[in-house]
Amino acid sequence: RKIAVKKMKDGPAQGDNSNSQYAALGLRACHDAGILLPREVLQLARAWWIESQHPSDEKGVATGGDGPARGWCYSRKDVCAKTHRPYSSMTAGAVGAMAIYDHLLEIDWKKDTTARGGLAWLVAHFSVSEKVGPVEFEDSPKTEIYYTLYAIERLGMLAGIPKIGTHDWYDEGARAILAAQKAGGSWDDGVDRSNSTWDTCFAILFLKKATRALVATGDTK
Repeated sequence: RKIAVKKMKDGPAQGDNSNSQYAALGLRACHDAGILLPREVLQLARAWWIESQHPSDEKGVATGGDGPARGWCYSRKDVCAKTHRPYSSMTAGAVGAMAIYDHLLEIDWKKDTTARGGLAWLVAHFSVSEKVGPVEFEDSPKTEIYYTLYAIERLGMLAGIPKIGTHDWYDEGARAILAAQKAGGSWDDGVDRSNSTWDTCFAILFLKKATRALVATGDTK
């Protein structure tokens, strides 16, 4: 049984990509549960990610990528370009969100230049030991590393890719996570404002490969 819903109001002109990536997960869950989402809402959500992507990265075309390396930060590029560089956490979350919206709109994400540009950025800046990008104004390169790793897990599972460039993201990430586990079983990134509960949840989500893959229309596997 399908349940149709309709758009009730407009959202704000600005947003926060750290929340928007989780909104994409929520819309995907609604779709899988039989909620018929307005196409215009999905198109607007997808357009946000396209509009907020940063220009070509200084590294140009990344090794193992097939287009200019372009990442994301927390907001639109014209809002935060003077203070933010693209982040690995936001870029992984953005590519995962693009994969979701492309899937719901029946678009092949592998042919999506926005998604490919984000993947190329991750290839050029891949790391399982630091949150690449915002080190110029955050506590430490390890700030929110488990949050970042969970974003990488979502991307890998949603898009169905075992490697980001030449990197086996799960093998490398799992080794780093297991090596950093505390004696009591928890994790934290070790910076002043870290939260061991959040970090432990993100670490477990990564290790469990908790995200369900997107299944192409008509694919029964």
